Amino acid sequence: MGHKDANGLRLKPFPHFDDLSLVFGKDRANGKGAMSAADILEELDQVEASNDIGVDDLEVEVDASHTNTVASTPSRMECSLQSHRKRARNDDTTLINVMTRTCNALESLVGNFNQQTEKENRVVGELEKLPNLNRLDILKLSQIIISDPMKVKLLFNLDEDLKVKWAKQLLQTP
Repeated sequence: MGHKDANGLRLKPFPHFDDLSLVFGKDRANGKGAMSAADILEELDQVEASNDIGVDDLEVEVDASHTNTVASTPSRMECSLQSHRKRARNDDTTLINVMTRTCNALESLVGNFNQQTEKENRVVGELEKLPNLNRLDILKLSQIIISDPMKVKLLFNLDEDLKVKWAKQLLQTP
C-alpha cells in the first residue's frame, strides 16, 4: 500500500535509487521502539562516556568451536556507525597527540626560562660579592654579561681577583 499519487511511478526506473538507499537505508525501524540514527549516536556517545574502558581495551579470546559458521554481513546502518565511531576516536587521538606535544613544548619553554632565570640570579649574586661595585655598576655589568653566554661562563670560571679586574674593564668599555 503506497501513496495514492505514486501509482503512475510504478515500474518506472529510479536513476539514483542505489545512492539514496545508502543514505536512507532499508533497515529503518518504525513503531514504538524506533530510534533515529542521531538517537543511536547520542546513546552510543553517552554509553562510551559513562564506561571507564572502551572496546579497544577489551581482550577477548574466541574459541573456533563455539562460533557460528554462518557469516553475517553488517547492515549499512551498523557500518556507518562503526566508521563514525572509529573516526571520532582517530580525531580524539589526533587531538590528544597535538595537546601532548603542545604541553611538552610549553614544559620545555618553562624549564628553559627557569634555567635562564637561575643563571641570571647567579650572575647578579657573583657580581654582588665583588668589592667596590655600587648597585648601578652591578646593574650595568649584569646587562653586559647576561647578554653573552660566553661572558656568563667566563664570570663563573675566573678567580676573584680576575673577576674584579674584568668587571672594571667591562664598565670602562663603551
